[in-house]
Amino acid sequence: GVCKETLQQYSRKANQADRRELLGGSASAHSADAVIGTKSHDQRSRVVAANDSLQNSSDRLKESRRIAQETEMVGLDVMQDLRQQRETLLHAKDMVSQVDENLGESRKLVRVMQKRIAQNKYFMWAVVLVVAVIAITLIFLQLQPSSPTYSSPASPEPLVTPMP
Repeated sequence: GVCKETLQQYSRKANQADRRELLGGSASAHSADAVIGTKSHDQRSRVVAANDSLQNSSDRLKESRRIAQETEMVGLDVMQDLRQQRETLLHAKDMVSQVDENLGESRKLVRVMQKRIAQNKYFMWAVVLVVAVIAITLIFLQLQPSSPTYSSPASPEPLVTPMP
């Protein structure tokens, strides 16, 4: 009880004295008339310097946090842009694959068409050759003198028999 109260009172008085000394006041009535010593002036200067340093550190910390938040926002924007570009590239890749498939089918179709063109060309030349041979044969037969084996020159027999 009593010791505890005495100890608390002594502690309060010591804290008050320290506070007065730190803030420029005097610790006792005797020193109130004395000139402020260099010790208290040095302590006050150190407190002001420490306060300034603390304020500067606090300002730098706030600026660092602001820069970190801005950097994070820029990073998020960049990631979103990259995600969109990735989707665009994947879509383009799919489109290129589809175009490649279509080109493969087109090549096959062109090869088939070229083959048919060549076949039609050969068939046409064969028909022209057959027609030419028939025409030459007919011309040759017309130019030869008539032979006595024909029954009558007025009604020649047809060279080609009509098809039914």
